[in-house]
Amino acid sequence: NPTTGESLGLLVEEQRTNLCTYSQDFGNAAWTANNASIIANAIIAPNGTLTAAKIVEDSSNSEHLIVHSSTTIDFVNARVTVYAKAGERSKLTVQIPNGPINNSSQFAVFDLANGVVELAYASSSIQSVGNGWYRCSVDYGGAISQGYTRVNFGLFNGSKSYSGNGYSGLYVWGAQIESSAAFPTSYIPTTSASVTRTADDASMTGANFFSWYNTDQMSFLVNAVTFVPAATADNPGPVVFTDAAASGFSSRFGPMLDRGAYNTLDIMSWSASGASQDIHFFGIAEPQANANFTFAYALNTSFVAASINGGATVSQNVTLNVPWSLIARFQIGGATAYAVTAWCGTIKKIAYYPTRLTNAQLQALTA
Repeated sequence: NPTTGESLGLLVEEQRTNLCTYSQDFGNAAWTANNASIIANAIIAPNGTLTAAKIVEDSSNSEHLIVHSSTTIDFVNARVTVYAKAGERSKLTVQIPNGPINNSSQFAVFDLANGVVELAYASSSIQSVGNGWYRCSVDYGGAISQGYTRVNFGLFNGSKSYSGNGYSGLYVWGAQIESSAAFPTSYIPTTSASVTRTADDASMTGANFFSWYNTDQMSFLVNAVTFVPAATADNPGPVVFTDAAASGFSSRFGPMLDRGAYNTLDIMSWSASGASQDIHFFGIAEPQANANFTFAYALNTSFVAASINGGATVSQNVTLNVPWSLIARFQIGGATAYAVTAWCGTIKKIAYYPTRLTNAQLQALTA
């Protein structure tokens, strides 16, 4: 946590691309100032380097903004994020003029003095990252039919258009545009071309794994946060047990968040033959995005049970098709039994028990 210093654990994110070139070089020709000027390297950025820029208004009665328009972009859902800090002005506007929100009066306004979204015509959020900096995010849902777009970052003083004084402004750094993005991921720096970050992947195999893995029963606990909104597709689980290949959908099992018709915590498994099994824990609602949660499962060949955040344990007597003897890898935040995507969130704690804990123990562990 950049504000409190609390350790949030392992950050796991899916593959994403920053389509915004020269993402922190606002003095580059990719950025144009309209009724404003850009002072490059004006202040220390959130990453501790002297690379943040200042947008300074001129004295005209107009909109004061900077425009990025050198990148050709085709996307469905554009997630635009930028880091900003108050200067003499404390309100930032973010807009895609040629996007689905295609009216000059429709934009997002971020109050950098109070750390809130003041006005938004799209799904928007603001997050403190310390030292007066905030990461501002706007989801411009819908299709971009023009095949190109511009991104505007501007000043706001009661309205977008106002008489400037020639010296007031605010600071920006780290612009990012992600396509088909239901939520923003961590910043990906760019220069002359877009940059893709591969999915995060952590796993344990060999003696490190077999020294503790039990082939017919287990319990485990996870304390984590998911970034994926409940309205989107199913979210992979934060941990998964797989065969040595860890590919395809065979020989693996693990928890997942069912963000489809059920909105539950599940155990999903695929046998060696590829047959799937999805066990829903009805009565255990899935965690909400960006909220810390703790859940625990207990499994053996004929029983499953789960509890979340100290709630009553839900159990089922069911024959599992878990391929116990073929499991050879413990995957943290990687591809799961349900989807070949990353967890997308933080994982603070994982605890494994080579036995089936009681229902009371599961509830006590998650409280």
